[in-house]
This record gives sequence, C-alpha cells and structure tokens, in this order.
Amino acid sequence: MSSSSSHVGIPLSFQNTIHYERKYRTLICLLCHHAIGLKGIERHLMHNHRIDFNQRTEFRMAIKNIDAMETIKAIPIPDDNEEPIKGLTIYDGYKCNDCNEMKTISLCVIRQHRYEKHRQVGNQVNWSKASLQRWC
Repeated sequence: MSSSSSHVGIPLSFQNTIHYERKYRTLICLLCHHAIGLKGIERHLMHNHRIDFNQRTEFRMAIKNIDAMETIKAIPIPDDNEEPIKGLTIYDGYKCNDCNEMKTISLCVIRQHRYEKHRQVGNQVNWSKASLQRWC
C-alpha cells in the first residue's frame, strides 16, 4: 500500500467504498477497483452502486475541496518501481525488455509488439513477467 494513501476528505461512511490516493490525486472505488475522476464520482456512485441521493449529497459536500483529478485521463502513469496502489487490482503481465512502451497482460500482445517494434521472430523471449495495475 502506498505511503501517500489517505482518507483526507472522504466521509467515514464512505471509507470502505472510496479511497483517495494523494500521490496521484485520484479517487479509487474500492468496490470496483477502478480510479474515478472527480467529475464522474457522483454518477459512478449512483449508477454502479445505487447510492441514494442523500448519501451522494453528503459525499459531494465532503469532497468539494479535495484536490483530485477531474477525469481519469488526467491521472499520470506511475513509474515502474512504485508500490502497488491501494484499491487497484494487480494483474500478472509482461513488459518489453528493450523499451518502456509495452506492458500488457496478454502474451499475444507482447509477442506482436516484439515482432512489430523490434523485428523479433522465432521463439526468442525478450520480455519479463511483471505485476501490473490499471486505472480503469
């Protein structure tokens, strides 16, 4: 778990549902294991978890001053050696040993990348296993 994790701004009644990751200024749904932008959090709570209007209003008022990214597209990509982020699923995957462009959970995709970008053919393996996370 990241040392920058925080419940700051998250109402007690939502701390088992939403996590605020301060380092990335990100809200993470602990039920779905996805990051959610500030603009989409109320809709997410309503449509995905059927949180009623009064609870959503309480939540909205509590987080109105929280410093979080508006959308998930704005969230930066963590460096490779960062600690896992609380609330996000960890996947077994692969990373290219020759470049930092490709990380995937698909063996087929890493092989295709190796062929297209590095002209690797045959059974030569030039990728490593990696633990991966994604924002959504």
